[in-house]
Amino acid sequence: MIEKKRSNPLINNMEDVIKNSVPKDRYERYEADKIVFPIYSREVNTSQVRYKRDEKNGIYKKIDGNSSNEASIMCVGDLMCEPRMSEAMKLDNDYIFELGFRRVKGVLSKADFAIANLETTVTPLVPYAHENHKIEGRYHCNAPVEYLDGIRYAGFDALAQANNHNADAGVDGIIDTVDNVEKKGFLHTGLFRNENDPRVLVVDINGICVAFLSYTEHVNKDLDKRILTDEGQELMINRYSTHKLLHDIKSAKKLGAEFIICYIHFKCREYTHEVIEHQEILAKEMAGAGVDCIMGSHSHSLQRYDKIVTDSGKVVPVIYSLGNFMTSDNTSMITRKNIIYNIILKRLDGKVIIKDESYIPCRIVEGFASCSYIIYPTRKVWNGQRSEYNLLREAEKEIVSVIGGKIKLFDQKMV
Repeated sequence: MIEKKRSNPLINNMEDVIKNSVPKDRYERYEADKIVFPIYSREVNTSQVRYKRDEKNGIYKKIDGNSSNEASIMCVGDLMCEPRMSEAMKLDNDYIFELGFRRVKGVLSKADFAIANLETTVTPLVPYAHENHKIEGRYHCNAPVEYLDGIRYAGFDALAQANNHNADAGVDGIIDTVDNVEKKGFLHTGLFRNENDPRVLVVDINGICVAFLSYTEHVNKDLDKRILTDEGQELMINRYSTHKLLHDIKSAKKLGAEFIICYIHFKCREYTHEVIEHQEILAKEMAGAGVDCIMGSHSHSLQRYDKIVTDSGKVVPVIYSLGNFMTSDNTSMITRKNIIYNIILKRLDGKVIIKDESYIPCRIVEGFASCSYIIYPTRKVWNGQRSEYNLLREAEKEIVSVIGGKIKLFDQKMV
């Protein structure tokens, strides 16, 4: 079990521990010899912030980056925080969300940059989802701030935030969510506090400048139109429009972006692997506008990988839905299977190209290994287990079938 001792110093000397806990004169006359025990740190091994904003040019750079001109990026789908999961991770008045991510942390650490879609507000100003999951007849998604600690522990560098739950916690909740995301050291885009927040996220990853965009096609019950003025609607929640996309692509390139990855929260059917025509049309529009890689979400289920060929001949990868990366949604077990998408970019002859693509199948498992709702990569070489499990084997077969044969499985030697 992970103990939450975030600020305690490392234990470096067992004699100091003994000295501080048991007076020596109480036992020294009885002791003939000492047992030499290994020393363990009992702190949570939280991933460190790896990127820092360069105020001069408005982009982020890897703190210990290099100039290899090769960058590996891992993308995952929706980070939900429903009642069952929050209750399972709660101990007295504390939350230990790190437990759910401990089997994927090793995989995500292999990437130069890792990003997920945060599909919840994160603010103590309104009820959490496990305190009140329905408000005014609509599903209410709001997570404790400690959820961000679990996501940080997992190793994510950035969060895409535009989704249909953006307005759930009201205007104060939007502002507080972005504040909390920044306080925890995450880069982010898709949800904004005001006109001063950058509209695009541009990151220098080992010498390659990558832009990340995030949009949603809808907000539940059009709640944003109720709680926000016209100006607020334009500035705070990143609803998709062709005009906005073109403007943001232009802004990203002005900041030096050489490759653009876009998260899009589709207006699509939920709880199905089926991709509807609307998703295909919108993805083609985005590719034609200049997006280089498209990451879809909202269906709460995995959907296929494909390649779009634009009129100019450019090939643009798209995953219509990455699935729920963390969830306890019991509507259907279709919600429990997802992937980690891995893309490697490389500069070749002065241009940034996709050197390689692959994916790791994952399954959220409930009530296993003394933990509820833990994300397992499907193979033991990826998840650190000693044995393979039938549940994970079956999940992988289904995932491979859904994703299709146009992309390969992740090279297990990389882990």
